[in-house]
Amino acid sequence: MRLISNKGPPSEGGWNAFASSWVQVDILDPLMAPFLAATCDEARAGWPCDESMETVRDVYARAISPC
Repeated sequence: MRLISNKGPPSEGGWNAFASSWVQVDILDPLMAPFLAATCDEARAGWPCDESMETVRDVYARAISPC
């Protein structure tokens, strides 16, 4: 999911606040939980960038058993 958000200053249309909410189904799956994405510019506002988190999420997505 690509969010459209502007990192610029508010005087140039940038965001200085970001409201959000989720229903339970959105946060039950670590692949779909938007606040766990750490894909830099493609992540949520705040733009977390963490390659190790993305590696863990990728391993989870490819797992063939729950253990």
